[in-house]
Amino acid sequence: MLTERQKQKLFRHAIDTFNILLQQLLGRDKPYSITKTDISSWQKFTKRYEQKLCETFVDDFIKFGVNNYLNVNSRKYYAERIKFSWVIAGKVAAQFDNTEYSLRQYIVRTGIKKTDNVDTNTTPRRQLLIDSLKTIRVAEEKQKERYYGQNRGFLWCKINTTLYNDKSKLCCECKFNEQCLITLKQNYSKVYKARGYGN
Repeated sequence: MLTERQKQKLFRHAIDTFNILLQQLLGRDKPYSITKTDISSWQKFTKRYEQKLCETFVDDFIKFGVNNYLNVNSRKYYAERIKFSWVIAGKVAAQFDNTEYSLRQYIVRTGIKKTDNVDTNTTPRRQLLIDSLKTIRVAEEKQKERYYGQNRGFLWCKINTTLYNDKSKLCCECKFNEQCLITLKQNYSKVYKARGYGN
């Protein structure tokens, strides 16, 4: 049985997941505005699935719900009007319950993933991590300053930082920035891609 605090945390996670999907579908960063209807729908949803509630379950349900809603309606037009309460509504829940897990995964994979080119692996936590890699962190900047412009400074950065970041003034002006970018690509390819340097 979940506490109220855990339910609130899951609600925030559900809204964040919904937001990420909408941002990818619509190509904009405008956050979704929660309504009273969304909150009451969430309360009904948590009563219905109280024994199953966890982040993974909520992610799967919301992806299925968004895909289900867009399949019924004209995709792009209705993506702009979709509401969170519609995605977790009773009718969607009934369909979710009557569909096997593997078929639900297939439906999402062929729907929003292939048709709308949505990255269904992106979760709020993963998105936060990606966003944090794009920003400048004060602790890292202090490490970069330590032996700045020296040969041992490049080695120091290799050990103590996530390497080249074009948002860092220190990185942009460093004489080792090209070597650092190559090292980043070779050793941390996912960070390299997250920062927008490659495909």
